[in-house]
Amino acid sequence: MRIVVALLMLKAAGGGAAGQTPQPSPASSPAPVPQQYRIISQPDAPLRIVSAKGTWATPDDRHAVQIYIVVENMSQQTVRTYTTRRGLESALGEKACVGPPRLPPKGFLPGEKAGTSTWEGILNSDLGLVIAVDFVEFADRTRWGADECQTGELIDGGLAGASAQRDQLLQIFHERGAEGLLAFIRDNFHKHLDERALERGERPLLPIAPPAGHSRRWNEGFISGAESMVQRVITAEREWGLDEVERELSRPLGTSEKRSP
Repeated sequence: MRIVVALLMLKAAGGGAAGQTPQPSPASSPAPVPQQYRIISQPDAPLRIVSAKGTWATPDDRHAVQIYIVVENMSQQTVRTYTTRRGLESALGEKACVGPPRLPPKGFLPGEKAGTSTWEGILNSDLGLVIAVDFVEFADRTRWGADECQTGELIDGGLAGASAQRDQLLQIFHERGAEGLLAFIRDNFHKHLDERALERGERPLLPIAPPAGHSRRWNEGFISGAESMVQRVITAEREWGLDEVERELSRPLGTSEKRSP
């Protein structure tokens, strides 16, 4: 009997020890993250890049990255627009541009922060990936930066396109009146004209085509500016009636004021 009791006690003790022994768990490793950009120091820049965070575009996708870039206006001036440039830390490395972003009508005030994001494929390189402020335009139209992204060309082309398109629409308005102008737009407006269409020799009546002798980026801005001018007239007539067409054509470029009926 004593032997049986002793064996039962040993079995119970062994079972208790086994229950208290921690079971090995598989090693947990942190989820991989995309290679992050290094922010270049630019002490003289009017904008400071606060952060440039890279995350996977979707949780299950390891082929595309979303880059979210936050900048702060360190200057004493209101900023109309800006562009950041990212790429390989090499003069021959591919560069990519983010901007210009859509800022509020009041602009980007001193001390304020703004963010932009973009998607891109994975960049595999032994060189570091870097990001910097490339271009800034202030409210008074003065500019700062190397502008490797040619944002200034885009803006200049846009203003030229809007101005040229307005001149054409005003001439038609004076010749045919508001109804005649709207009929001309309905019959001739070629939406989404692009550089490739110009290279194919397409020269639609609307939007007006850019003149020769400018960069691809300037032409891109010109077409966009011309299209926006036509769209402004269409919107004015749709929302406020024919009487608003002439007033819309007479407004300074860039004005987005709302009128009461």
